[in-house]
Amino acid sequence: MAEHLLELHHLEQQFTVSGGKLRAVDDVTLHIDRGETVGLVGESGCGKSTLARTAMRLIDPTAGTILLDGHDITTMSQRELRPQRTRMQMVFQDPFGSLNPRRRIVTIVSDALEARGVPKADRRAEALAALKQVGLGQEHLDRYPHELSGGQRQRVGVARALATKPDLLVADEPVSALDVSVQAQLVNLLVDLQRELGLAQLFVAHDLSVVRQVASRVVVMYLGRIVETGPTTTLFATARHPYTRALLSAVPIADPTRRRRDRSAVFGELPSPIDPPTGCHFHPRCPRATEVCKTTQPPLWRYADGGAAACHHPHGVTAADIAGGARDDASPRASADLAPEPDQDAGA
Repeated sequence: MAEHLLELHHLEQQFTVSGGKLRAVDDVTLHIDRGETVGLVGESGCGKSTLARTAMRLIDPTAGTILLDGHDITTMSQRELRPQRTRMQMVFQDPFGSLNPRRRIVTIVSDALEARGVPKADRRAEALAALKQVGLGQEHLDRYPHELSGGQRQRVGVARALATKPDLLVADEPVSALDVSVQAQLVNLLVDLQRELGLAQLFVAHDLSVVRQVASRVVVMYLGRIVETGPTTTLFATARHPYTRALLSAVPIADPTRRRRDRSAVFGELPSPIDPPTGCHFHPRCPRATEVCKTTQPPLWRYADGGAAACHHPHGVTAADIAGGARDDASPRASADLAPEPDQDAGA
């Protein structure tokens, strides 16, 4: 049994477009352990959904390695991949577009049961058990997707994914298309299922408040690169990268006494991944950027509390913090072997 369930090593995903090469995923290294939920966050267009689909081999990677339970699945043929498909399943963002509108719910879920090798005579009962697992019942078996609400359709998507009894569930923004009240129900369902079944999850989202509820570890992406990662409690308490702090400051808080909280300034729009900025991709929008940020890609610097940030001028970091850390093995190959600068305001 491998140390990690899923491992991505220096993964890259490029697409040829009219303007040149679009680098959606730029040298990403990360892992997910058994029973762990990792939250993958960032703005729309940062590459998080492409990373999730590439990790699932729904898109073949341009470069890098994908390991599932220690087995290299990067170059496996579709036939070789078939037995592995039942071990890793995906819940898609659009709960209507991901379900065949011409098929009944029992048939949709039964397709996953067939892939698992369940005899045809047992599939209806197994499909009902899968639906009950996500809060649906027998009355939903013979309905079509258009006869269900958005939340119910997404529950069907979860039931279909769980029907193969996977080790890894990849949820690609599973609540972004739902009403807020329904979002909370589905998030609570995913948390309960993770605890009950011991699933490993990659939870993709742009809403940090949702990720905080489900993830034990958070990975922040910006323009195809990982800019910060760490345990959820650590990242929310001591975010070091200016981009992460900007994302956190944008999270709505239903408390009028905190309306005057500090908001981290971020300028401009997300640059084009066809022609990304040199050095640190974030430097054109960063209030802390200096000349080194414009020319040199920062490494992921791992700190003693388990957090890591790819920033030359991280927030709240002392010289002692830097000396107690080191360049992380997950750093992109093109990043410099250069320690970050201490924050002059740290401890002030």
